[in-house]
Amino acid sequence: MNYVIENKNAIIRRVLFVLILLVTAALQGTAGLFPTPGNIGVFLLIPAAVIISMFERGIPGLLLGTFAGLLWDTYTTGFGFNAIYMTIIAFGAWGLIHYLMRNNLSTAMLICSVSLLLYILLYWLWNYVFKGYGTAWQVLIKYYLPTFLYSVVFIPLIYLLIRTVMKNFR
Repeated sequence: MNYVIENKNAIIRRVLFVLILLVTAALQGTAGLFPTPGNIGVFLLIPAAVIISMFERGIPGLLLGTFAGLLWDTYTTGFGFNAIYMTIIAFGAWGLIHYLMRNNLSTAMLICSVSLLLYILLYWLWNYVFKGYGTAWQVLIKYYLPTFLYSVVFIPLIYLLIRTVMKNFR
């Protein structure tokens, strides 16, 4: 009987995580739906996927990270880059929490910030530097670094939301 309750809670928890990813994808990808000061963007899917994989360890966390990347690829021209990147960072976050770190807000801030910064730098290198744009540094400083800082502000809110779901549906 206890196994049935645990299985029911796991299903409800994972459905809620999918809904969280859908909402963050909508907030991130729909123009005008989320406040963007100074015409900068916000990346909410990376922290959501990382934090979910920190709590939902193993294969479910990895698959939810892949799902987040596939969501992102549906409205960008990433050609699968986002799905691959999100799968790798979900696996990396799970590995760090499972073997090396404790799951708390400070480690979530660290792992999410590094994941965001790495994504932004890879995207900037691929789309601006390697294509030879002369204004690549200006784009990094005026758009991508403020986007990074604006995204980091929302990590604690995402962490608290996901932790609340996890505590209520263990």
